[in-house]
Amino acid sequence: MTSIETRPKLLVFLAAGASLDLGIPSTASLTRSIIRDIQKPTTYSNPVAAKAYLKALLLALGRCYKRPNFEHVQHGLEALSALIRSQNPNTAVQFRIVEAFLTSGLHPTFPMPVDPVWLIAIRHQFFHTLRVAMASADQSVILKPHWAAISGFLRQLNNEFDLYVATTNYDSIVEQALGWGPQLQGFEPIPGESPFRYSGHMTPPRLLHMHGSLSFGYRDHGSDPNRFVFEDDHEDLYYHPDPSKAFLTWFGRSSQTSMAGRDTLAGPIITGLDKPDKLLPEPYLSYYRRFQEFCTTIPRVLIAGYGFTDVHLNAVLGRLTRWHGPRRRIAVIDYWKPSSWAPSSAWARDKLHFFRTIAQLAEDPMPLNCQSWPDPWPPQGHGKGLLEVYFRGMAETINNHEDRIVTFLRS
Repeated sequence: MTSIETRPKLLVFLAAGASLDLGIPSTASLTRSIIRDIQKPTTYSNPVAAKAYLKALLLALGRCYKRPNFEHVQHGLEALSALIRSQNPNTAVQFRIVEAFLTSGLHPTFPMPVDPVWLIAIRHQFFHTLRVAMASADQSVILKPHWAAISGFLRQLNNEFDLYVATTNYDSIVEQALGWGPQLQGFEPIPGESPFRYSGHMTPPRLLHMHGSLSFGYRDHGSDPNRFVFEDDHEDLYYHPDPSKAFLTWFGRSSQTSMAGRDTLAGPIITGLDKPDKLLPEPYLSYYRRFQEFCTTIPRVLIAGYGFTDVHLNAVLGRLTRWHGPRRRIAVIDYWKPSSWAPSSAWARDKLHFFRTIAQLAEDPMPLNCQSWPDPWPPQGHGKGLLEVYFRGMAETINNHEDRIVTFLRS
């Protein structure tokens, strides 16, 4: 173990792909589960109408996105809700979006009128399914064959470096591997109450759940419902040691509305295509600021399982080259098969954000034109020796290259 005095700082950024080897559901898996459950007729008071609404929504998403995932579904529900409120004379003055005045109404395939109770019920089912799928997988990660390797790798990084972690994942893999509790996420206990309150301005966090956590929820007001009411925003989140109790606080609240008039379902789980509008409550507001601080002050970064599709995060990560120049050491772990790579393929077009950002980090245009990829891939231009990209997923990369990654990040 390296002494504390000589440990360099390291930022680890984990996204969905970093958890797949531990059984955490993939985007495709979550999409299938959510679409299956939001179609259950027992969810709705009027199953026939609900089926017609959902069919029309999924057809619209298919026309727009070709292969919609669960984030597209959430975005579609938010957009539909905003349109319906704009067309209702009782809510149009307060909640209006310009699209409602630029079009003649919903697509002809959409049944009218849309029941607002259905919109509430389907969004409840959406988050219920997502939470159940994630919680079940999260509870069993330590039983997975790759747990020893992945948790051991995180512990080694914590021993070798002054470690900071940012993640877009809802799971508790980092907490379970490193024993990092709510205090290291910026929360403090509330005397006489079970939830923890965010206090990151006093105890800066080392672990940032950028898009939510199963342990995040709203305050169960305890004995004094007015406590903190003037200090904390209505949408600010609290940390619940028991995730099942956190879940009980998720529903029955009004949602935020963006300046554009859209629903912004900021809450314990951040998803959809309007994430920046949802990052105003705590701890997200502070987490995003802290993430920028990490990236501007820490030249060593490990990025795992991230497809570079969130523009608000790319805006920060894409500037690592400018901020750190030749001092940077960036390792990227992704999963795909270079043998099937073809720059003109549909798969490559889906990965365009990935390759553009890699080109920025590498100072090398080759990622957009490569015909073959060694594992790891090192740039040959100005970024030579400053970036390495691994393509075989988290577990296999750790098994094959753990020592190399640590040595590279320390170099």
